[in-house]
Amino acid sequence: MILLALLFSVFPDDSIVPILKRNFDAYFVLIGNSISQSSDANVPVAIGSLIKPLTALAYAKQYGPAFPTLQCDGKGSLDLPHALAISCNSYFQRLAARIDPKIFAELLRFYGITASPDALTPKARIGLGEGLLIPPAVLLKAYATLLAGDDDPAVKPVLKGLALAATIGTAKPWKGRVLAKTGTAFCPKDEGDGWALVGYPVTHPRTIILVRNHRQTGAATTKKLAEVLGPLFGVR
Repeated sequence: MILLALLFSVFPDDSIVPILKRNFDAYFVLIGNSISQSSDANVPVAIGSLIKPLTALAYAKQYGPAFPTLQCDGKGSLDLPHALAISCNSYFQRLAARIDPKIFAELLRFYGITASPDALTPKARIGLGEGLLIPPAVLLKAYATLLAGDDDPAVKPVLKGLALAATIGTAKPWKGRVLAKTGTAFCPKDEGDGWALVGYPVTHPRTIILVRNHRQTGAATTKKLAEVLGPLFGVR
C-alpha cells in the first residue's frame, strides 16, 4: 500500500490528484489546515528515518547549532548534512545517544508531535522499531514548519542535508529539484514500509509530498515518486 500526502500550494489540485489516483493506493492532500484524503491521516504509524531531521534539531536544542562530525560506519567521518543525505544510521545513533529524551520530547512538541520521553529510546530517536508512532497529518505539518525555518541557524544544515539527499543521497532520482528525505519503517505485517518525502521548490518549499509503500525501501519509494511526479517538478 502506498500512502501519499501533499501540502499543496504550487500545482493545481486537478493536475495532481488524477496522477495520485492512477498511481497510488491512498493519498492525503493538505491545503492550509484542510486535508483531503483517501485513507485516515490521523492513524499513528512508524515513520522510520523521517524522524532524523528532528533528531538533529533536538541535538541543536540541547547543544546549539554546531553539529559534530561523527563516524558513519563504512563511509568515514561525516558532517550532519552529508549524514542526513545518505540517512546514515550509525552517525545518527551516535548523535541521538547524546540527546536528553526530555529535550527531544520538548522539541517534538514544538513541531506539534506528542511523545513521552520514555518512548524516546535510543532506537526510537532515529526511527528504528515502532516505539515512536506519528500520524501522517501531524508529520506533514511538522515538516511544513521545518521547511519554513530557513532563517534558523540550526535548521539551515538540516535543509542542506535534505537538498543533498535529492542530489547525491537516498533521493537522487530527483536530480536536485526538491528537498527530500527517505526512510524505511517497521511494519508488523510485512518486511517494512518505504517512506519518501519531497518539498518543492528547494527555496521556501510550498508543496510537500509524502508517500509510503509497503514492502519497499524508502529509496525505492522515492524513485517511484520521481518517475510519476518528477516531470511536474522539472525532473528530466
